[in-house]
Amino acid sequence: MSYGLTRRALLRGLGGVACALPALELFGDEAQAQDDRPPRFVLLYGGMSTGRDNQPRSLIRPENLGAGYDLPRALLPLGGGALPWGGMGDDVQDDVSIVTGLKVPWGEGNDIPPGGRSVHFHYNTAEPQTTGVRRGPDRSNGEAATTADNIVADAIGADRPHRNLSYRVQAARYIAGGNATGGGLDALSLRRRENGSLQSIDAVSSPRLAYESLFSGFVPDTGARDEAIARLAQRRHVLSAVRARTNRVMPRLGAADRIRLERHFEELSELERRLASIPEPGGGACMLPTSPGEDPPLADGHNLNEDGNLRFTAGRGWSEETVRGNAMIDMVRMAFACDLTRSAAIRISLDQTFLNGESAVGAGSDMHQTTHGGGHADACSDSIGWHVSFFSRLVRQLRDTPDGSGSLLDHTAVVLLFEGGFGYDPEGVKNNAAHSTEDMPALVAGRVGGLRGGVHISAIDSHPAQVVASCMQAVGLEDRLGEVSGRIPELFV
Repeated sequence: MSYGLTRRALLRGLGGVACALPALELFGDEAQAQDDRPPRFVLLYGGMSTGRDNQPRSLIRPENLGAGYDLPRALLPLGGGALPWGGMGDDVQDDVSIVTGLKVPWGEGNDIPPGGRSVHFHYNTAEPQTTGVRRGPDRSNGEAATTADNIVADAIGADRPHRNLSYRVQAARYIAGGNATGGGLDALSLRRRENGSLQSIDAVSSPRLAYESLFSGFVPDTGARDEAIARLAQRRHVLSAVRARTNRVMPRLGAADRIRLERHFEELSELERRLASIPEPGGGACMLPTSPGEDPPLADGHNLNEDGNLRFTAGRGWSEETVRGNAMIDMVRMAFACDLTRSAAIRISLDQTFLNGESAVGAGSDMHQTTHGGGHADACSDSIGWHVSFFSRLVRQLRDTPDGSGSLLDHTAVVLLFEGGFGYDPEGVKNNAAHSTEDMPALVAGRVGGLRGGVHISAIDSHPAQVVASCMQAVGLEDRLGEVSGRIPELFV
């Protein structure tokens, strides 16, 4: 049976057509935040400083504040150009904000400030950032606490097949005679048990084991994808029907009504354009990834000199960590896409990392020594950039993976921290030092909870844990981590 629209019915109903269309609340950034997709959280950490002894400034801090900040060599992976050590950047600068000027305070004896540390540097700076709780009076002493990734996991992911992922890129300690590989090395992920004891979450450094744990026996559910495709087709069909009916009525309208309808036509055209730009769900979304296969062979550690300092040896201290790290990043992306987990902690390198910087970026030294003058002039910047490349790879993959009406990045908070910054060293009593927790950086990406990307923020003497707390608030928790409270307001729109 054929039917038509009366002039009155058309003019009364057309103004509300956009509201009447099924689920058209998908349009716009505000709508994306309301499309009922779960939040996700990623904490990454690199065990090296972001300055080089006796240099004038931090190597990672841009010159310009605000939007359109410049990219120093250590941040080149955020851009889209060629990298000095090979490969290309991920073109994610507009999605990434960098906070500089951060500080972990210190004290002597029992006079350790909240969220602070003793004057000792190595193995003493990660937990104040990831737990917000002070460490002291000596190196790595004090009341350990639950790390941010586990706080978030308990709040938003306790019912997932994997409550939290804990991964490590650096495969071993890389010191001959002590080349440990155990999962508890410099544990990044800590959790308080119900009995009050603290559990160190073993970090998986084997891509093969990580894959088997996540995806053995896993069968992706395509039902959600099919339903989403059907909803998208329905929305496009409704708009087509409205346009066809208005075209039939248009010749019978007066001049004033024609103007009104032409205005609505413009609105309909914009809706159609935006619907047409939405890809069918599933491209890059949940699917069974390819197995990474057997892990690269484990390398020997460097030897020590008679004075106890490490003697760098070409070929040692490198177990194809770039390959390992990329595989880990890819699995986190897919675990999020398949909602197998909603929280992850990734330790890229161990504190005082002895990773072979020559094998990684052509540094001519292990990465730790690049902060103390080892290797060529840009060796430290490139070693920092190698760490940043895993962060940028994850941001790109999250941005390019559909999730609901947006992308995974729209529903995720990602933060990258480092062992140290650049400035005064209270242990060595000197300025312009790499063994410092002054001018520390944090990189942040994601749009969940109003996070903004693409800006350089100077937050002088704010605590790195405040950046982490900001990301925690973005995924629905309070803006507090341990003894440190308050967010970085400029991180939000």
